[in-house]
Amino acid sequence: MQTYTWNLGDASLTFQNGTMVPFQKGELATTTRDIMYFYYDVILQVRQETCRILVRNHPTAHYITDAIHAIIHHPTKTEGYLLENTRSIPDYFRKVWYHQLEVADLFWRDMFIRLEKYQHEVKKSYEETVTETTEYKITIGTIPTDSESNSNFVWYINGVTQEKLQELATVVQNFTADTIHLYNHGVEKEVR
Repeated sequence: MQTYTWNLGDASLTFQNGTMVPFQKGELATTTRDIMYFYYDVILQVRQETCRILVRNHPTAHYITDAIHAIIHHPTKTEGYLLENTRSIPDYFRKVWYHQLEVADLFWRDMFIRLEKYQHEVKKSYEETVTETTEYKITIGTIPTDSESNSNFVWYINGVTQEKLQELATVVQNFTADTIHLYNHGVEKEVR
């Protein structure tokens, strides 16, 4: 099984060892909706610190791509929360809108991902036009609930670009598609 890695600076997020269990033995799958269980390993590495997450209770990989697409295309300036609306004299203003999505189960047992989007409008007194920017933040981690685990691991990333978010979506999409392909190959071999 191949590994699929998303790199960001001195950190990485790797998906590997994907396995699937069907609703009914011998059925082929075209999407993750055709599968009852989807297990995989995630490795978070930040500098020398490594955390291996065994995703067994609530697999979320196949939701990540949809969540990234949703956060990028969310009309945050019209439907998000207005976090800041600052005005000062003579001609300065700053507005910040916010929206977040979480990909997790209710208890954040296996792995959770929070995507945040900030849209800024700033106009300084010496500028002619309003400057508009968008920034993203990601929080990825695990909060184990079993008695053998003694630590949580969370990776908080500021200043993620839309391109890097789309790159993560592609990594997850390729990992999921490859796992489905390998599952189907195994089913076809059993039938023969």
